[in-house]
Amino acid sequence: MRMCNKEWFKFSDQSMKVVKTGPSGVWGIDKHNKLYTYVGDKWLHFMDDVQQIDPRIPSMIFGIQKSGVFCVPKIPNKLSLSSHRLNIMNVDFLTCTEETCWYLNKNQKEIHLYSYKAPCTQSNKEGQIKFQSHLKYIEANEKKQILALDSSGKVFFKKNSTTAWQRLDAPGKCQSVSYGDTSLWLVLKDGRLMACQKP
Repeated sequence: MRMCNKEWFKFSDQSMKVVKTGPSGVWGIDKHNKLYTYVGDKWLHFMDDVQQIDPRIPSMIFGIQKSGVFCVPKIPNKLSLSSHRLNIMNVDFLTCTEETCWYLNKNQKEIHLYSYKAPCTQSNKEGQIKFQSHLKYIEANEKKQILALDSSGKVFFKKNSTTAWQRLDAPGKCQSVSYGDTSLWLVLKDGRLMACQKP
């Protein structure tokens, strides 16, 4: 479903378990972990065995397969047919900006930061950040700010890759967090939807 002029309408007949949009387009993953991109008025199959996709960077898309992290360069109006592999394994969740990728390892206790100087080229690995509770979600935005949500419902915030983590004073334990254009959106564990100005 998609909202337009304050009303929801059916976007496509094809079933997807997750759909993400960003500067690199509209992307969907179906129940068989097949990756599709929406072109014109139809979904086009792009790749198999994809667990997650991040389309927030204009020049490329990043994703996770069982074999590790991949990225696909995007040139104006089309995508490369060949993907590149980053030397990042055991990844459970991934979020990227135009300079860095943040990811959770499989046990979700640590965040790792990879920096790259050119698209799809890993250059160095920086330090690890350990949390007392397992992390379940991370999200970066276009300003290189990072959100993290742990399994106990606490929300953490980082202004950029060099600043310290801060805990946000949320109005309750959260089950979901996300950046909007001007707001931070929270879904509390009791089901309430909250929005506040970005920190």
